[in-house]
Amino acid sequence: MKIGRKEKADLGILEIAALLHDICKSDELRCKGNFCHAEKGAELAKEILKKYGVDEDTIRRVAHCIVAHRYRNNHKPETIEAKV
Repeated sequence: MKIGRKEKADLGILEIAALLHDICKSDELRCKGNFCHAEKGAELAKEILKKYGVDEDTIRRVAHCIVAHRYRNNHKPETIEAKV
């Protein structure tokens, strides 16, 4: 969060993304890396956040942070929050 504050990122987005970014990591490990936990995690995070009534813009921004946090996939971070 210290970097987020310094970079003037949306700390609410960072907090949610930080909590959910590895939500599917154990599944990836169990499957010996046959899928990307960041991609699956972003989709699961969308479902969870919708269930709790989070607005679509926040969901989109959090999902982008999650999918972009793994540098081995083709999803480049496009926002300050995803870069943090």
